[in-house]
Amino acid sequence: YRQDGLSTTEVCSGINTYSNNININIKVTRDIGGNWLVESDSLLNGNNYNYEAGGTDTMGIQRFTSGGSIAGAVSIPTRHIHQVIEMAHKQDILQSIDLLSVCIENLDQYDWSYR
Repeated sequence: YRQDGLSTTEVCSGINTYSNNININIKVTRDIGGNWLVESDSLLNGNNYNYEAGGTDTMGIQRFTSGGSIAGAVSIPTRHIHQVIEMAHKQDILQSIDLLSVCIENLDQYDWSYR
Protein backbone atom coordinates (compact mmCIF):
# COMPACT_ATOMS: atom_id res chain seq x y z
CA TYR A 1 0.00 0.00 0.00
CA ARG A 2 1.02 3.57 -0.60
CA GLN A 3 0.10 6.05 2.11
CA ASP A 4 -0.59 9.74 1.47
CA GLY A 5 -1.50 11.38 4.76
CA LEU A 6 -4.36 9.30 6.15
CA SER A 7 -5.28 7.82 2.76
CA THR A 8 -3.93 4.45 1.59
CA THR A 9 -4.01 2.98 -1.91
CA GLU A 10 -3.19 -0.59 -2.92
CA VAL A 11 -0.44 -0.51 -5.55
CA CYS A 12 0.34 -4.21 -5.78
CA SER A 13 -0.77 -7.54 -4.44
CA GLY A 14 0.56 -11.06 -4.36
CA ILE A 15 -0.09 -14.52 -2.98
CA ASN A 16 0.93 -15.27 0.60
CA THR A 17 3.06 -18.41 0.35
CA TYR A 18 4.74 -18.10 3.74
CA SER A 19 3.65 -19.53 7.10
CA ASN A 20 3.93 -17.81 10.48
CA ASN A 21 7.29 -17.20 12.15
CA ILE A 22 9.23 -16.53 8.98
CA ASN A 23 12.64 -14.96 8.61
CA ILE A 24 13.12 -13.32 5.19
CA ASN A 25 14.48 -10.16 3.67
CA ILE A 26 11.95 -7.98 1.86
CA LYS A 27 12.91 -5.44 -0.79
CA VAL A 28 10.40 -2.87 -2.09
CA THR A 29 11.43 -0.63 -4.99
CA ARG A 30 9.72 2.00 -7.13
CA ASP A 31 11.17 3.22 -10.40
CA ILE A 32 10.80 6.65 -11.99
CA GLY A 33 7.80 5.36 -14.01
CA GLY A 34 5.85 4.60 -10.82
CA ASN A 35 6.23 0.82 -11.06
CA TRP A 36 6.36 -0.94 -7.70
CA LEU A 37 8.17 -4.24 -7.13
CA VAL A 38 8.14 -6.40 -3.99
CA GLU A 39 10.80 -9.11 -3.70
CA SER A 40 11.76 -11.56 -0.95
CA ASP A 41 15.02 -13.35 -0.10
CA SER A 42 14.37 -16.43 2.03
CA LEU A 43 18.06 -17.41 2.07
CA LEU A 44 18.90 -14.08 3.75
CA ASN A 45 22.05 -13.66 1.68
CA GLY A 46 20.93 -10.67 -0.40
CA ASN A 47 21.50 -12.57 -3.66
CA ASN A 48 18.35 -14.66 -3.92
CA TYR A 49 15.50 -12.17 -4.33
CA ASN A 50 12.34 -13.56 -5.91
CA TYR A 51 9.43 -11.61 -7.36
CA GLU A 52 6.42 -11.49 -5.01
CA ALA A 53 4.21 -8.68 -6.31
CA GLY A 54 4.24 -5.62 -8.55
CA GLY A 55 2.04 -2.82 -9.73
CA THR A 56 1.84 0.74 -10.96
CA ASP A 57 0.92 3.95 -9.23
CA THR A 58 -0.81 6.44 -11.52
CA MET A 59 -2.34 8.54 -8.76
CA GLY A 60 0.21 11.34 -9.17
CA ILE A 61 -0.69 11.84 -12.83
CA GLN A 62 -4.42 11.66 -12.11
CA ARG A 63 -4.18 14.47 -9.54
CA PHE A 64 -2.34 17.04 -11.70
CA THR A 65 -5.59 18.81 -12.58
CA SER A 66 -8.82 19.37 -10.67
CA GLY A 67 -10.69 17.10 -13.11
CA GLY A 68 -8.05 14.40 -12.93
CA SER A 69 -6.76 12.59 -15.98
CA ILE A 70 -7.18 9.22 -17.58
CA ALA A 71 -4.33 6.83 -16.88
CA GLY A 72 -3.70 3.19 -17.65
CA ALA A 73 -1.03 0.60 -18.23
CA VAL A 74 -0.34 -2.32 -20.52
CA SER A 75 1.76 -4.91 -18.74
CA ILE A 76 3.70 -7.69 -20.42
CA PRO A 77 4.16 -10.86 -18.33
CA THR A 78 7.82 -11.40 -17.51
CA ARG A 79 9.95 -13.65 -15.35
CA HIS A 80 12.98 -12.60 -13.30
CA ILE A 81 12.24 -8.89 -13.80
CA HIS A 82 15.14 -6.49 -13.07
CA GLN A 83 17.68 -9.30 -13.42
CA VAL A 84 20.12 -10.10 -16.23
CA ILE A 85 18.05 -13.19 -17.09
CA GLU A 86 14.72 -11.36 -17.44
CA MET A 87 12.43 -13.17 -19.89
CA ALA A 88 9.25 -12.44 -21.79
CA HIS A 89 7.43 -14.46 -24.41
CA LYS A 90 8.01 -12.93 -27.84
CA GLN A 91 4.33 -13.35 -28.79
CA ASP A 92 3.25 -11.40 -25.65
CA ILE A 93 5.49 -8.52 -26.69
CA LEU A 94 4.25 -8.54 -30.28
CA GLN A 95 0.61 -8.68 -29.22
CA SER A 96 1.15 -5.82 -26.77
CA ILE A 97 2.56 -3.73 -29.61
CA ASP A 98 -0.50 -4.61 -31.71
CA LEU A 99 -2.82 -3.64 -28.83
CA LEU A 100 -1.10 -0.29 -28.32
CA SER A 101 -1.17 0.40 -32.06
CA VAL A 102 -4.94 -0.16 -32.22
CA CYS A 103 -5.44 2.05 -29.15
CA ILE A 104 -3.40 4.88 -30.66
CA GLU A 105 -5.15 4.58 -34.02
CA ASN A 106 -8.54 4.92 -32.30
CA LEU A 107 -7.79 7.66 -29.75
CA ASP A 108 -10.09 10.09 -31.55
CA GLN A 109 -13.06 7.68 -31.34
CA TYR A 110 -13.55 8.07 -27.56
CA ASP A 111 -15.22 10.89 -25.62
CA TRP A 112 -12.37 12.03 -23.35
CA SER A 113 -14.34 14.82 -21.64
CA TYR A 114 -14.42 14.84 -17.85
CA ARG A 115 -17.78 13.92 -16.33
